[in-house]
Amino acid sequence: MGALVSCAASAAAPWDRNIDRIGSGPRELNISAALAIGLPRDVLLPNTRDLRWMAMWLRDYEPQHIVLIAAVLRTGCVQHGESQSPLLVDSGANEGTWSLLAASFGCNAVAVEPQPLCVQRLLQGASRNGLSSRLAVHRNILWHSRATVTLRRTNACSGTEKFPVRATDKRTTTFPVHASYKLAAAAPEHTVESISLDELLATGAAAPVLLWHVDVEGAEMGVLRSAEGLLAAGRIERVLIELQAERWHAFNTTAASGMELGRSLLGSWTCVISCTGKPFRWHLPLYGSAAKRLRCDARLQGKPWVLYAYDVYCVHPALAAGDAGLRALRRLLPGRRTR
Repeated sequence: MGALVSCAASAAAPWDRNIDRIGSGPRELNISAALAIGLPRDVLLPNTRDLRWMAMWLRDYEPQHIVLIAAVLRTGCVQHGESQSPLLVDSGANEGTWSLLAASFGCNAVAVEPQPLCVQRLLQGASRNGLSSRLAVHRNILWHSRATVTLRRTNACSGTEKFPVRATDKRTTTFPVHASYKLAAAAPEHTVESISLDELLATGAAAPVLLWHVDVEGAEMGVLRSAEGLLAAGRIERVLIELQAERWHAFNTTAASGMELGRSLLGSWTCVISCTGKPFRWHLPLYGSAAKRLRCDARLQGKPWVLYAYDVYCVHPALAAGDAGLRALRRLLPGRRTR
């Protein structure tokens, strides 16, 4: 659902109070009102505690993503027109907020999410809001080669879930099980297969990918590799990617090799840190004194998060000059460089 860093101010109230500020009375949560954005139509979700938590987190700690994504969708879905039906690809879609917003603006959405309860909520949300025809939900993980994910916590829809993966052929990496997993013993196990984004979008009309949202808790470089063909062909116009380099080792990726991959795929694009507006350079190290200036310090209840992450917004070089997302960030972050 987003990085554990933000340009927002410290939370003055405890989590519970922040969550319930969204309002726990109505049976349904109006996303347009909860996130304080104007949508072409109301988008309603069940008013559960975890969805209120999601809305609180986005509104209070990632407001730049609300502004950025809404600006891209508001202009991009209209400019392309009905004939091309541009796509939002949502990797790690979770409960489906961004996918449903894209569909409400008139884009088509491709949501990729392995967690069964999240998939259920995605489908329910699309049906409740009459958006099923614009939303394709895939219970998979995106990865550059064949792999199988074993889900042991299937009775939750978590925005920070990480999964062990078992290789299904010799070319596939085996990912270790993290000791921090809190597994629900009563929930049955499920397995989920991987698919590359190149494969997923190979069939049907060659619609442009207006925005690719990648939030996959440290697996992002393998996910990025899954779209090498689409990136080379110019079908992907924008990428909003959360980089959690401190977890890359779990996927046999070093900080240096991950940054080199990013440079090879996105090095010519215009990339900025979404919550500071500062340019993001793929050839620079992620760690050290220079990197500290790029971080956005988030303190919740006075305690800083140990894990740092970078939310990076990249725009294809042919589109950067007039990009609505970059303009929105410049207005939100006055005095910050976004190019």
